[in-house]
Amino acid sequence: MNITRINRNTVYRQCASAYIDRRFFSGVDATKESREKLVKDSQGKTENETMNETDEQDLTPEDALRQENESMKQKLSTLETKLKELELKYKLSLSNCDNMCKIHKKELDNAKVYAVTDFAKALLEVADTFELAFQHLKNTESEGSGDDFVDGIKMTENLLQQTFERFGIERYESLNEEFNPQVHEAMFEVGDKNSHNKVIQVVKNGYKISGRILRPAKVGVSKRL
Repeated sequence: MNITRINRNTVYRQCASAYIDRRFFSGVDATKESREKLVKDSQGKTENETMNETDEQDLTPEDALRQENESMKQKLSTLETKLKELELKYKLSLSNCDNMCKIHKKELDNAKVYAVTDFAKALLEVADTFELAFQHLKNTESEGSGDDFVDGIKMTENLLQQTFERFGIERYESLNEEFNPQVHEAMFEVGDKNSHNKVIQVVKNGYKISGRILRPAKVGVSKRL
């Protein structure tokens, strides 16, 4: 029994010793490999740095100047490209600003026109009344009597027309003109052997405001028989 125990203890000691030796030497080998790798890496870096330093030392003053010149050219080209981009952006911004100013001015002009449109249309009824009064005076036999009264009406009508002109309102002629549905409103047709689609009578004159039709002329139109 004692011999068996002694043999077992001996085997255990030998196995433990072998395991410890293997762990130790494997650690030593790993450390050695790591050191060799570090040395190789440092040697590689040193060689690269040495090669770069050698290349720099091999450059002649002319080569160095040439390299610097090329570098400056590249920088200059980059700056020129950026400058062109900035100039383009500036021109676009300037153009947009100019367009916005034109649009704003047009909107203001339209607002001014539309602001007086309704009022101007109401005044056209006054102008029509003056025209009817003049036609009545021309048709009466006593036109010569009461000249002061007639002159007063004419002066008032002239003041009204001057006010129209100040606000861009103007009367346009239609009699004997070709009928145009854009500026004329046909009230009736009259048969005619000599003409067709002509304005032969003006019931109410047409008016424009700033070049736009404020009221189309109300007219009678000829129709060929």
